[in-house]
Amino acid sequence: MEQPPLSRQMRLIEEELGVALFDRSGKRLRLTPAGERLRERSAGLLRQLEETVAEVRELDEGVGGVLSVGAVVSCTSLLPGPLGRFRERYPNVGFKLSEGDHHFLAEGLDRREIELAVARLPFEAPGGAARYEIRQLPSDPIVALLPAAAGRAAEDGARAQDGPGGDLPGGDETGQALRRDDEPGQDSQGYDGAQRNLPRDDRTGQDLRECDGAGRDLRREDGPAVSAGAEPLSLAELAAYPLVSLKTDRTVVMHETIMRAFAAAELRPRVLCECASVAIALTLVSHGFGAALLPKSVMSTFPLAGIECRPIRDADLLSEVGLVWLKDRYLTRAARRFIAMFGASDGQSGGGGLS
Repeated sequence: MEQPPLSRQMRLIEEELGVALFDRSGKRLRLTPAGERLRERSAGLLRQLEETVAEVRELDEGVGGVLSVGAVVSCTSLLPGPLGRFRERYPNVGFKLSEGDHHFLAEGLDRREIELAVARLPFEAPGGAARYEIRQLPSDPIVALLPAAAGRAAEDGARAQDGPGGDLPGGDETGQALRRDDEPGQDSQGYDGAQRNLPRDDRTGQDLRECDGAGRDLRREDGPAVSAGAEPLSLAELAAYPLVSLKTDRTVVMHETIMRAFAAAELRPRVLCECASVAIALTLVSHGFGAALLPKSVMSTFPLAGIECRPIRDADLLSEVGLVWLKDRYLTRAARRFIAMFGASDGQSGGGGLS
């Protein structure tokens, strides 16, 4: 629309409502508080009109259109299975997928940019989760993710206890290195029971059981050694590692849940790094920066080499997962069918799913 007729329309609306909608005092035209409120309400009315048109059309049409779904990054592994089965049953439906944190997903739901979201629970939306319907899915166990080299070295070190001398390879109760009785002057950290070299960093020559790729010590001096083999780890053993924690200024529930578990065991782990990205956290772990406690399903999304996954022995840590959508909002037929298909058993089929 050209400027003269646009200006006339703006003044006609103001005259009809009897209020000033635009502030014309400066060089730039701005909305008054009344104009801003009208803009917000009008946008909502237009969305309702679009939903009404879609609802009416669906009365005489099959399941079609575009299904818009959002997910937090750590839940993306749950989507391929249900999406694949949905596509087989409803081939005329296309998909629009987006990812982000809880605030991003809440904004998308509020603006009707997405119909459904797959998120960790509780749903940490601005203003709370009361405005949303939430269908809980199977829980996702939280596991310990360690640098693989450190885990292998711990296994070799445990086997060394059966050899001559039987000293603990990583140190005594204070974390101090011990030496083997049958090899005077030889640090037992460097060999297993058969006198084979344990993994060492090529650049520093340090034992990978005790240091990361940059030569930093992975153990706390007062921490116990890591369990051997693929056995579950205790919280006390995990406290021996510096931790990489998944936490942002806006989403803190998982971090606080893990910290409460350590506190209940009277442990104070050292959180070396807080980060907002699952991919960054796993990359740091794979490079020996420390250990992380994350939902098991993230390994299906990010199958990085150099990471060892261990269950936790003495804490029942679970991450709750749910489907989220706005209350009192019309859902397209495709969205309703997808919710019905994304049932309890489907929550375990996304790439590695939940277990």
